[in-house]
Amino acid sequence: MNHFKDFELGCTFHPYQQNALETLWQRIEANENATQAPPRSPQHLLLLAPPGSGKTLMGLACALRRGHKTLILSPNTTLQYQWAKQWNTHSISFSELLDPAECVGFAPAEQPLILSSTYQLLSSAYRQDNTTLFEYFSQYTFMILDECHHVRRQWGEAILALEHWRQRQNLAPVLRLGLTATPPIEVSNQEKEQLHQLLGDVDYAISLPAMIRSGRLAPFQDLIYLVRPSAQETRYIQSAHQSLHALQTQWAQPQDTQPGLALFAESWLLQYQDDNDKDLDLYLACLRYLHHIGILVQDIHWHPEQEESLTMDDHAALLGAYALKHLGEDHPEFETLRHSLDLLGYRYRQGRFWPIEGQVEKVLGLSSAKYDALSTILNTEYTVLHDDLRCLVLTDFALTHTPGQRSALHGLKDPDAGGALSLFRHICLYHKDLKPILMTGQYLLCCPELQDACLAYLQTHLPAYTISTQAFDLFYAIEASPGWSGKDYVATMTDFFSQGESLCLVGTRGLLGEGWDCPALNTLIDFTRTTTFVSVNQIRGRTLRKDPQSPLKVANQWDVVALIPELESGLKDLERWQRKHQHYYGLCDDGLIEKGVGHVHASFTRRDPQELFLHLDDLNSVMLARATQRLQTYDQWKIGSPYQDRHQDTLQITPPALSPPSHLKTGTQNTASSPEANQLNIQALPAQVTQTQDLRQRWISTRKGQLASVFFMGHAALWSYGFFLNTPLFFHMVGCSFALWFTTALTENWQEAQLKRWATQRHALPSQSLLEALGKALWEACLILEKPDDTQIIERQQQLQQEAWQMLTREDGTLRFISLGTPARHRQWQVAFQELLAPLQKQRYWLSFYSESQIWYLPVPHLFGRSKRRAHVLVECLKPVLGEIELHYMRQEA
Repeated sequence: MNHFKDFELGCTFHPYQQNALETLWQRIEANENATQAPPRSPQHLLLLAPPGSGKTLMGLACALRRGHKTLILSPNTTLQYQWAKQWNTHSISFSELLDPAECVGFAPAEQPLILSSTYQLLSSAYRQDNTTLFEYFSQYTFMILDECHHVRRQWGEAILALEHWRQRQNLAPVLRLGLTATPPIEVSNQEKEQLHQLLGDVDYAISLPAMIRSGRLAPFQDLIYLVRPSAQETRYIQSAHQSLHALQTQWAQPQDTQPGLALFAESWLLQYQDDNDKDLDLYLACLRYLHHIGILVQDIHWHPEQEESLTMDDHAALLGAYALKHLGEDHPEFETLRHSLDLLGYRYRQGRFWPIEGQVEKVLGLSSAKYDALSTILNTEYTVLHDDLRCLVLTDFALTHTPGQRSALHGLKDPDAGGALSLFRHICLYHKDLKPILMTGQYLLCCPELQDACLAYLQTHLPAYTISTQAFDLFYAIEASPGWSGKDYVATMTDFFSQGESLCLVGTRGLLGEGWDCPALNTLIDFTRTTTFVSVNQIRGRTLRKDPQSPLKVANQWDVVALIPELESGLKDLERWQRKHQHYYGLCDDGLIEKGVGHVHASFTRRDPQELFLHLDDLNSVMLARATQRLQTYDQWKIGSPYQDRHQDTLQITPPALSPPSHLKTGTQNTASSPEANQLNIQALPAQVTQTQDLRQRWISTRKGQLASVFFMGHAALWSYGFFLNTPLFFHMVGCSFALWFTTALTENWQEAQLKRWATQRHALPSQSLLEALGKALWEACLILEKPDDTQIIERQQQLQQEAWQMLTREDGTLRFISLGTPARHRQWQVAFQELLAPLQKQRYWLSFYSESQIWYLPVPHLFGRSKRRAHVLVECLKPVLGEIELHYMRQEA
């Protein structure tokens, strides 16, 4: 029976919404119409969609198309009532006897067609064994689980218990539809298994970039501002490192009863390098430590990560393993190590040190230096937007304290209280033009300039309360009688903020995070320390709502990070920020969409952050400049243009400046055996190489002409001196002239070689052009392996044209390689390219070629090194670029 045959939703769905709905119902029909056992159960569906994508409307559309009585479960009452509001706003009834408002309800006993309830109510019924409520809930055969990433542990157990109840009552199976913006990627394995049992795999995922390109959400750019902690905070962090460094220095030297750290690391590597179950963190820590002190172990395989700087995780793993083996848990030095690492964010349990949030990380997260960054950001944003600025400054807590300074807080009167209150004080003191307000679950504060306006607005929109104010040093606290909480004034003050009465709102993520809606918000300054994808996704989603008053809205999303690059744990705040962006997509400078910190700036993809922050001020200047270029960012998003919503891994290389790749091994010079025909094929490389070659030839020709002029003038001077000025010496001058000519002719080749060498140094071949040519040739070689038949040449050429392969250059010189090929082929090419540029080790085949009068070697990737036939395929594809190539089989003694 179709309970909703006389209803329809009065709205137009976007293309991505239509695709999602059609995909969901195709999955249902495919399983229901299957004659044999379906590969997956038809009782659950899962839709991933970003905040603002219309998940509520899509859920209601599924309910109408299903036609069954629908139970909607939400994590809180705000979302529970939102479903009813959306239904009453968009539903249309074609029957005079059916009122849409009567079809949705909140009381299970009333048994409405659409029951909007909460997970907590079902969980309470499960815990209390309330069979009456279970009977009410079991009457619904279509269930929508809103924000289903919250369905874990007891809530998940309650839903499964309801399913078992229905099975015992021999009732029809329930179709469950899960809606969420957050995939379960940061939960325990047990919780993942429970969620998979409830909802299965993801059936359709709507990506955030696709929503923005479709025009449904506002475009944005992620920005970062880097600061160094204050002198007092730096001294505190340095003191926390001193005892650890002292222990490491002491243990580096061999003792009477224990070896040095280097010997311990080397013996551990030799013992466990072939063990598949080895502690990989400790293995890499030993590799990096030995590389750091300049020790190369011949029998240990080279690993690219061993050349990275030692991190705090490496120190904790290495020193912990050393102390545990050679000292024991009861040794005084082990207790010193335990205390030092506890301050630095590592807790000892179960035989190793595990990362926690230590005191140092809290000091960095709450650094007072971030207040100056806040002022810089606010001044920049206000200078550009003026009264159009709608800025949210978000924190974790209303009141907090910094370790080492205070142990207790005394409410609004405490001038040293941190958190949202401290930031609000700073803005009231230095940015009165922004007319700031503060909203938390406990406090509602305003600057003195807004006191009268806030009182009037609240009294008009909340007549049930008697509003009053209490004066403090820099602000007024707004109070009400009877007492109220955040849910009573959030909506009213959000409208007040949206209308521009205030330009800056300070709040906590618990109140202004998930579920809070403010389309006018165009700037977020995020001071929260949360790193979970659920929280990050919800926080970032607050700025992405489309603003009807600003069609070209672009949201700036700021993070402020404190760091001390020279200290191991001085990068803790940066690591926290990197984890925050680990699963978040954003726009890059080259127009691509990237997941991770690389979309903020290409430099963050480098492995060693200490090198990056030598240019900290320059990076901040770039971020501030981007903040003023909102219209350029809007154009970069290409709103409304076609796009391919798919994920692809990319390969990035940061080459040395205008020189051959430094990791290619050179052999001895052999000019006699390197004729010009064996040089790089310049015509096969991009135009940059041809231009560089032309510059070389012009420079060499100019210098040759200058040398010829010098020699001519020398001969003329000798003959003139002997013939006109000193006749007796005429024959001597002639002899000198012939000697000069003979020396010049004899050294002609040497002069040519020197000119070429100087020209090469002056105008070096751009390595990015060589890499681009190598990448294209390697792509063709991969395709030939897939289609080796000679009759498939035309087909291969067509496929090469369809799979547009290109290299993009980012703002810091990093090269990015992308393609339109299948993900499997792109991954195959990516691995082969990495192996082609890897250090020479024990590969099966090597390639050699001549360039710049030197012999160069390249390893043959494993894909092509499996056989000689495959290796020759690579050789033939690389010949147009590298010239003549010789293939060497490395598994023989010669």
